[in-house]
Amino acid sequence: MVADILEKLRQMLLDMQHTGRLSYMEPGLYDNARAYIEKRKTDYYDLKNPLETRMGSLLIEEIGSVTETVQEIFAVRTRQVLDLAFQQMEGQYVDKE
Repeated sequence: MVADILEKLRQMLLDMQHTGRLSYMEPGLYDNARAYIEKRKTDYYDLKNPLETRMGSLLIEEIGSVTETVQEIFAVRTRQVLDLAFQQMEGQYVDKE
């Protein structure tokens, strides 16, 4: 499950960076990521000694990876939207559809 969510987010980020175009984003992506992070935080706090266990370290690393990837997706997407807005404002953008 971890690999699925993180891999999906990373693939989306790579696609966005590679194409440079504003692409489809799954509805609820941010809500799903937030819920997943909250679940993993709960799992972390449910551990008896989270700082002293390997599982605790893995959960911290996983939470950080998912958070960073979602933040990067947000940053890239925001730049893409702003670039399109500026292009349209300057009359350079032509809707191809």
